Amino acid sequence: MRIVRLILFLSVFDMIRSLSPLKSLIRKGEKFYLPKFIESSYRDHQKVKECLANVAIRSEVRDGVVVDCEGKSDSKIVAGILAILCEECRGKET
Repeated sequence: MRIVRLILFLSVFDMIRSLSPLKSLIRKGEKFYLPKFIESSYRDHQKVKECLANVAIRSEVRDGVVVDCEGKSDSKIVAGILAILCEECRGKET
């Protein structure tokens, strides 16, 4: 019986450890998370089509360089991905 408990404990521990990257992704996207996505606040060309989550992204480009990027999503994980995407895009040439 102890072996079964140990195996169960280790499998739960592995599951929790594998969720750690998702938790950090969710934390990273907190400012991009919008629980009640407001469709009217984004134009059609800013909305991501064919995505299960509501997602919109917009950027400002000056002289061929992305100076600002922002997005919103009603999915916490997608919001985290948006945060990383916008971080990586800022200051890059288009």
